Amino acid sequence: PLLNRLIISLDSLNPADLAALNLPAAYAASLPETIRHAAALQKEHGFRLLLNAVITPQNLQPQGYDQLLQFCAENNIRVSFSPQSFNNLPVYELTVSPAYHSLLQHLLRRKREGAPILGSPAYLQTMQTLQPYNCYPTLIPRILPNGDLEYPCRPIAKAGGEQGGHEINLLQYPSWQAAWDAAQKRYGEAPSACNSCFQQCYAEPSLMQAHPLQNLSQPGSLSTYAPG
Repeated sequence: PLLNRLIISLDSLNPADLAALNLPAAYAASLPETIRHAAALQKEHGFRLLLNAVITPQNLQPQGYDQLLQFCAENNIRVSFSPQSFNNLPVYELTVSPAYHSLLQHLLRRKREGAPILGSPAYLQTMQTLQPYNCYPTLIPRILPNGDLEYPCRPIAKAGGEQGGHEINLLQYPSWQAAWDAAQKRYGEAPSACNSCFQQCYAEPSLMQAHPLQNLSQPGSLSTYAPG
């Protein structure tokens, strides 16, 4: 199949929360049913439906996330969580919030109980403490539709400057290695330690790289990214 994963952003099932995101009322009301319809097509078309929920300072009540987890369990969907960020850093209100810390403890407990949460306990613990970790962003290269390589990762490339960018276009080079060498010559080696973003697509592989034996034994590690 041409599609192996379909990712939809859904932070809450509460219509009021969705309205706060400036979604049209009719769209917000129909979104859960649209997701149910897509979920029902997974087996027939061989793809995995995933939800991505952003935890914000305004939405730290465990009950709302339990409702979302129940919705996912009923529809064979997995959900990932990440903290709301500003300029690649978790927003300050989360870093000092006891409610945020408690919510992550709750999600860790639900994960251990078998809730359909995408991601390893190691990632959820890192998200809870918001401690810096050794990041290996080039494990998950991101390429734009026009062929631009976002080197070394999307957050740094978006920031621009000498640390990274996406002027390196794969279509202009005879091989992946040649393009990669050009990116390194232009921007230097990718950083090996980062305390900015806590995006799962970068944090999870980096934690796996740093502690492979520990994380391979945990349910919900990188194997959860595979379709099926």
